[in-house]
Amino acid sequence: MVVFVFMNNKLRKRFLFSLWVGLSFASVVKAQTRVAWLEIKDKSGTPVQLEPDFYYAHVAIGIGNRWLHAHPNRGVELVDRETLNSLGEIQEILASEDENEKYLNQIENYLGKPFDSEFDWSDEKIYCAELVAKLLNVPPSPMHFDNKYWNPWYQKYEGKPGSSPSKLYSELKSRGYENIFEGN
Repeated sequence: MVVFVFMNNKLRKRFLFSLWVGLSFASVVKAQTRVAWLEIKDKSGTPVQLEPDFYYAHVAIGIGNRWLHAHPNRGVELVDRETLNSLGEIQEILASEDENEKYLNQIENYLGKPFDSEFDWSDEKIYCAELVAKLLNVPPSPMHFDNKYWNPWYQKYEGKPGSSPSKLYSELKSRGYENIFEGN
């Protein structure tokens, strides 16, 4: 206990986070990797669509009983389900018991990072699909910003490496992830 008092804030935060993750998973008989897809609605109640034939505009990964995601204003954060649902409504959760859980050791590297509105595949700033893709070792692919859904300003990022909720969804389905929750 004396050592804990003399730890600097960063070490103390890292220790407490590691302890929390360990305790969260100690109660789980068989750990699952869970990824949630959210439908976000605009002010008029219309679902925000960013890709053809795909209505999920946000993604988060389950850590114990909480969710890690990249919030557009607050950056990468670990939140409860109610807080996550304040951004949008979870429509699907895909899960796998076979996924390697090495990503748990990487979480603290992303916590607190700012949101990346330019969708750059770097670690300086992070967007939601990039965060989950990097944690689960899903490689980037060329991005497409369809003018039907995106402001023409984003065309400068066309073809650059990245990920999207739909690409991530397809990749995880191909890895054998199964749907364990369907929203309304």
